[in-house]
Amino acid sequence: MIYMITIIVFRIANLTHSDMEGIMDWVESDTHYYHPNIILYCNRPYVKEGDTELQDGQTRWKQKMTGRIKAAEMTEDLIKYHNELVKPEDTVWHLGDFTFGGTPEVIRLLRRLNGNYKFIWGNHDKPLRDFSAIIDHYPDIKTRVEFLCNMIETLIEDKEVTLCHYPMKVWNRSHRSSWSLYGHCHGTLPDDPNSMSFDCGIDCHNLRPIPFSKVREIMSKKTYKPKDHHGRKT
Repeated sequence: MIYMITIIVFRIANLTHSDMEGIMDWVESDTHYYHPNIILYCNRPYVKEGDTELQDGQTRWKQKMTGRIKAAEMTEDLIKYHNELVKPEDTVWHLGDFTFGGTPEVIRLLRRLNGNYKFIWGNHDKPLRDFSAIIDHYPDIKTRVEFLCNMIETLIEDKEVTLCHYPMKVWNRSHRSSWSLYGHCHGTLPDDPNSMSFDCGIDCHNLRPIPFSKVREIMSKKTYKPKDHHGRKT
């Protein structure tokens, strides 16, 4: 019984964390470093004529090696774009789906990418989770990387923000003008001008992280309308 309670408490603790204050210079999601197929799924600009073919109604790489080469090229470009914007001392929130590479690729990425990272888990973060279990062996990375959980409710500057890999229609205090930042959808979920939320995936933002000032600008153009009974005048 005690064992079962411990497991339940552990899972809850790794699901959410609230009442914490955060710093956010940049936010991003769904980088998918080293992922050949994300280039095809999201039309990232690395496909040349003759690279792909239709297989069972879906676009696939003709040669798997071509996909791997293109994914490596994409990864180098994403690192470049990131480091052109992010300073080493900046805080970067990553909302999931970091890389499809293995542990060696995770280590190389975290050593090359500027910034102090706070990670929210996505549905494709097994490589990152695996590395989180051995991060104590890499003190140079541990000092600037924090693995959090599946969802965070935090205060960033003067704004209450919920950060999660997945989009939500309502969230804690959404009727009080709190924000929801998410990823996962790669720009395929239409933005709602009446919801204080939006997709932070790099496919929505020219393959680059977004500064917090841009988040404020985007939110300032939205007008909240209630999605359920919260906030409605009856």
